[in-house]
This record gives sequence, structure tokens and C-alpha cells, in this order.
Amino acid sequence: MGLTGSGQPPTPAVTVSPVGGLAFGAQRVATTSGVLSASLQDSGSGPLSIASIGVAGANPGDFFVTSDCPVAPAQLAVGAICSISVSFTPAAVGARSASVQIADNAAGSPQSVALSGTGTAPAVSLAPASLSFGSLLVGSTSTAQSSTLTNSGSAPLTISSLTAAGSNAADFSVGSGCPLAPATLPAGGSCTISVTFRPGGAGARSGSVQIADDAAGSPHSLPLSGSGSTSAIAFDKNLGSKTYNVASTTMALTTTAAAAAHSRVFVFVQWNNSTRTLTSVSGGGLTWTVDIQAKEANNEHLAIASADNPAGLAAGATITATFSGSAGHGLIAGASFTGVSAQTPLDATASSTGSGSRTWSATLTTQNASDLVLAVSTIDANTTSTTSQPATEIHDYGDVNYYAWQTSAYQTTTSPGTQTTTGTWAANTNATGNLTITAAYKSG
Repeated sequence: MGLTGSGQPPTPAVTVSPVGGLAFGAQRVATTSGVLSASLQDSGSGPLSIASIGVAGANPGDFFVTSDCPVAPAQLAVGAICSISVSFTPAAVGARSASVQIADNAAGSPQSVALSGTGTAPAVSLAPASLSFGSLLVGSTSTAQSSTLTNSGSAPLTISSLTAAGSNAADFSVGSGCPLAPATLPAGGSCTISVTFRPGGAGARSGSVQIADDAAGSPHSLPLSGSGSTSAIAFDKNLGSKTYNVASTTMALTTTAAAAAHSRVFVFVQWNNSTRTLTSVSGGGLTWTVDIQAKEANNEHLAIASADNPAGLAAGATITATFSGSAGHGLIAGASFTGVSAQTPLDATASSTGSGSRTWSATLTTQNASDLVLAVSTIDANTTSTTSQPATEIHDYGDVNYYAWQTSAYQTTTSPGTQTTTGTWAANTNATGNLTITAAYKSG
């Protein structure tokens, strides 16, 4: 009996391990990972001919591939195993991916090995992004101000130094709770930079904290500003603020802090009425003067009143503003300053109005070299104000039911002449006008 049949040609096949590919996890941008390897086996019945081994996909440049696998005309024998080795150098933050592509003569070519990893990097954010110290007597030292440095990135931050720099770097002393190299600040971690200001001369003074680190944009900068004054005038206390939303002939402020002996106490009063005026201010056993009051077209009024305070004024004292008749709504705030002349202190006053503009400003001309300049502004909107240098903000408050806001600010002068105080309201939604008044007081 005869036998017949036909033979099957030998056929290569490929088994790749691990099946899920190579996952590198988190890796710092622009640094190279350790090597991970995949194995390739000819699991068929014939030799495997590999034409090429390459990288493709979304981020092929992030992965470096080497291999001991034979490339045609050499072949991988049946049952033999070779290795593909890969390292990961992320070029950017976030998820990165690619695949090893193996072109061969087995079914399913090209074979694929998935590659994945995540690029990480530190990042620096500062809040606040700058520090302003206002006006300070030359040679005196401010209280410390601070900014929070946060590593807002995804890798540890290495800080090598924090130093004062700039035109007047010697005026600023920098302290820090931030870790310095070789210690690191973890991703999401925060630390505090503390700065004091001691002006070495009169006029505007500026500098910065320079932060040398390994995040993009290094060195990072924290701008610093202030001004030196030759006047002995100094801010003493914020005495508080109060809002009124009921018509009345009076408004009263209960002080929230004690004003120093030999200071001058100020109240800033706002009310709404077409004809009512501020007739007097009383309280604290002091003798008060109404130094300036003004009205704008929408019947918003502002006034500054002040009193010499030789013996001091305790917290909890009541200061009352009295109008010529019932006035609707109102805002009242207080502050105290030392170094203001006790006798005839008022040097100059001025006022200005705007038509709902976000910018507020008032300018006056002083006759004395070392004045205290106070400015008070209001807008018929619920918003906040930012005061421009060299002035320093005292109050920024309002009544959402009244739909009005008030800010006050001060600066000290170093020479007589034109003095302008300005600021910006964050919004002017539905605002029809704003009013700013300013008054200058002599030192003594």
C-alpha cells in the first residue's frame, strides 16, 4: 500500500514579554531613567528574520532603544531569545508614550512593545508676588513681611540660595524657612520668605529676592519696594471701620485699637445725600476739626476729620460724626499717626471726581518737605482697591447692601511740591462715579 502527504514549511512566530509593555513611572524631565528590558523569543518552527527595530508613537524621542537581537541577514533561531533594552528621558511634563516596533517575517508583524512614563518637574509660585513696604523713616526698620513660596510642580524643588539684589539691596534683609540644597521642597510643599526694610536714603527704594533653584525660569524674583522718608511721621494704628445702611443724623465708630499718646487721630467719613454736610466730629475727649469734605454729582460725600491726641486714645472709644440732617447710608473708618504737628497741622487739601472710572486719583501741592498725605476714595460698586506706590493702603472695605466701597491710603513726602495719590478699583460694574479727597499734614 502506498502513502502520500505534503510537508508544511517551517514558520517563525514571536512571543514578546512582558505582554503589557514597559512602564517607567515618574521621571524628572531631561534626566534619564534606569534601563528596562523586554524579551523577544522565536516560538515558531522556523528561524525569525528581523528587518528592523525602531520607536514610534506620540513621543518617540523620549525613549532610547538598544537590542542584542540579530537583524537580517542574521536570524534568530527557533526557541532562541534576545533582549530589547529601553531607557526613558522625558522631554516635557506629563504622560509620555511610544512603542518599540519590530518588523520581521512572523505573523502579526510589526510586533509592538508599549512604552510609557510620566515627565515630572518642579515649579515655583510666590504669593504675594511682590512686597511693598510703603514709606518709612530713613534708618528705621519695618516689621517683617512675608511671601509664601510653593513648589507647584510635580518633582522636588532644590533651592540653592535666596539673596537680596537690585538697586537698594542693602535696604532689605531676607530670612527664609525654605530648605536649601541638598535638602529639597517636595511637590506641593510651601515655605516662607520673610523680608524687613530699613531705608538707607530718602525717596523710592527697590530691590528683589533672587531665588536660585532648579525649576524652569530660575532665578525667580520677588520684587521689593518702599520709600525712605526724612519725616518723623509714622503710621500708628488702624482704628477700625464700620458700615451703615440706615438713614441717620450721626454715624459712630468704636475704635478697635489704642492710639498712641501724642498721635493724631483721623476719621474718614462717607455718606449719601444731596444737601447734608458733616457739621462736627466728637468723642474720645478730643477736639476735632473737619479738615476737608467734598461731594460728587451722584451725591456721594467724603470727609476727613482729625484731632490731636496728647494722652492717647483707648480701644473701645466712640467717635461720632454728626451731619446737618438725616443722611442715607454711610461708611466710617479711623487711623492714627505719630509725628504730626499738634498746632495748625493742615498744609493742603484737594478733591477729584471720576465718571465710574476704575482709576482713582487726587493731587495737591504741599508747602512743607515732610508732610503726611492722606487720601480717601469711594466708588458706587462692590469691589476692592489696589493703591499705587509710593502710597500704602490703610482701609479697603464697603457695604454690599449700600453698594459702595471706600479705601484710604497714606504716604509721606521728602520735598514740597505736587503730591499725587492713586489707585485702581478691581471692577466698576454699574458704577456711575467715584470721588477722591486728599489732605496733607505737617510734621512736628
